[in-house]
Formats: sequence, C-alpha cells, structure tokens
Amino acid sequence: MKEYYVVMNDERSGPYSIEDLAALHITCDTLVWTKGFPDWQQASEVYELATLFHPPLIPAHSPASRHEEDDDDEVDDDEEDDDEDIRQWSHSRRSRTYRHHQEKATDSAFFTLIKPYLQFIDKGQIYRKPFSWLYKLIAGLNLLLPLVILYQGIENDVLNFPSKMIVASFLSWLVFAFAGWISFQLWWDRSDKVLQTSEDNADFPATPVIAHFIQTFGEWLGTYVVVVGFFVSLFTALFLSDEADLFGEIIPYFGAASIIVIPLAGFLIIIFFRLLAEQIRALVTIANNTKKTNTGS
Repeated sequence: MKEYYVVMNDERSGPYSIEDLAALHITCDTLVWTKGFPDWQQASEVYELATLFHPPLIPAHSPASRHEEDDDDEVDDDEEDDDEDIRQWSHSRRSRTYRHHQEKATDSAFFTLIKPYLQFIDKGQIYRKPFSWLYKLIAGLNLLLPLVILYQGIENDVLNFPSKMIVASFLSWLVFAFAGWISFQLWWDRSDKVLQTSEDNADFPATPVIAHFIQTFGEWLGTYVVVVGFFVSLFTALFLSDEADLFGEIIPYFGAASIIVIPLAGFLIIIFFRLLAEQIRALVTIANNTKKTNTGS
C-alpha cells in the first residue's frame, strides 16, 4: 500500500496511509508526494485520494466500483481496465488543472486592463454616450448664441443707429434668444433619446445613432429657420423695408413674401432630414431581418 508525505501548515510530515490521511482531514489543495511522483501534487490530482473528498471525485463508472461487481475470474481484466481508467482520469485532471491555471493567468491585469473599455465598445455605448454628450454641448451653445449676437451688436454701435433700426434690432435679438431657448430644449431632450436608439450588444449600434443625429440636426435647423426667418422677415417688412439689405447677411430676404417662403423652407428642411434618417433606419431594419432569416435557416 502506498504511503504519502504531506505539507500542512508549511511543514512536511509522513509517511501516511490513505486511512491516516483521512484522519488528518486533508483538503483538495493539500500537497502530497509518494514514491514515483516527479514532484509534489495537489491531493485532488491523485486518483487514489479522490475518495477522501466530498462529493467524491471518482466518477460513477470508476474501476473501484466495477471491481466489486465483477466475478473473481475477471480480476485480471478489471485491473487492466483500472489502470487505463486511472491514466484517463489523471490526464483529465491534468487537463482541467492546466485550463484552470491558464484562465487564471489570463485574468491578470496584463490581459484585462482595458476590458471595461472593450465592453463599452461591444455594448455600443461608445456611440450613444458621446453623442448624448455632444447633444448637451450643442444645447448649451444655443443658449450662448444670443449673447454672442448681443455682444456683436454692441461692438457695431447698434445703439447709434436710427431709432427704428434699434427697435427692429432689439426685437430681432429677442427672436434669436427665443430660438436659442427652443433649440436648447430640443437638443437636451434628444440627448436622452439618443441613448435609446439601440440595445446593448446590438449588431448595428452606430448607424441608428447617426440617423438620430441627422434627424435631430434637421429638426433644429428647420425650427431655427422657421422661428428666426418668420419674425425677422416680419420685423424687416414692418420697420426696415427700405434697409432690408442690411439683414440680407442674416437671412435671405424676398420682401413680404419672406414671411411665408422662409418658414416653408424650414418646414421642408425638417421633412428632408427626417426622410434621410428614416432611410438609414430602414437599412438597419433590413440588415437585422436578413440576419434573423439567415440564422433561422
């Protein structure tokens, strides 16, 4: 009967029989050695010691169980089967141990340092979140634009203009401020909705985000043209019909018709960009359906 040496509490002791080892309450990780071993091994890797642990590590078809059921005239054949099973079991244990150590090694920071970043990409958040931040930035810039216009007006001595131009300029500035406030709300609201354009781990996460940006940009541009174009055209027609060319650098002016033409142009801008965004979304839908069909087949 084999006898084993063990390492417990950093001290080597032994030799012990299997019954002695059972009394010592060794664990699966206890290092053991016996004659014929090239090096110390964990107890769980030694076939003869597998019965010491709970649940038993010996498979149901272990040679020991078969040995009790076989007739005496088949003992020699059973011993050969036992030896083969032991070799297979030992090989399987070594393979599992190797894979365990390999997985443990690849869990180190050298292999997994950027894993959170890769998950950020794989889930599609790298496309949705930055665009959400971009939307908020554009929203803030729309609030700042009226202040920039006010500063430029003061720099150009607008207060020294004729009184009707001062009134028209002030009313126009209020329109720009109102348009900036509306634009701020639009971009801020869409900054939350762009996060819902695709689910985590979607196959096509970037395209819906681009489509959403195109749609939102069209909504903003068209709304801005409608609001600013209508009111500035109205104030120009009422107060500055003779000096309309002064506002030509801000918006195109076609006389009183601008009150209708420019808002209509803004509405068409919204429709055009929405149509373009829907075409892009349609391509994504077709791609998803095609993949589902191919997967199902």
